[in-house]
Amino acid sequence: MVPSSISLLNIDHAVRCSKLQVVIGSLALSFAPRKSTCQRESMDYQQTALLLQQIEAEMKALHWWSQQVPSPEALASTAPFACDLMTLAQWLQFIFLPRMQALVEGRLPLPRNCHIQPMAELAWAPVTVAQRPLLDVLKTLDSLLRDSNPASGRH
Repeated sequence: MVPSSISLLNIDHAVRCSKLQVVIGSLALSFAPRKSTCQRESMDYQQTALLLQQIEAEMKALHWWSQQVPSPEALASTAPFACDLMTLAQWLQFIFLPRMQALVEGRLPLPRNCHIQPMAELAWAPVTVAQRPLLDVLKTLDSLLRDSNPASGRH
């Protein structure tokens, strides 16, 4: 019989893919995650990391990659996409990409609804042929985060 003082644990994402062993007196219980869940999460992080690299490469190809860091005020903007103090390309480079890379590296929950591609369509209208590959990568990232993101707590 399990003592009443033992409650269910809410195991966060950082340990979901690890084997968990609970010892209660002389009783040892082992819990292993379903492989498919962990493999799927790992694939989503890998795909996200690749898409972030592709965004950087496309921005460099467009000569939108800047060596000049925006002001601290611009980086602290609370407006959506920092649109009050930065271009969308600056926001992608100096805010979005570093934050997303940190989430991926830390295996932390990823955002579900970014909607970057529609914003880019508006910001860069009329869209040129040269911009299309970047917009396609942004659309793919939006779809990945929306549709197959178990790291955000959805199934």
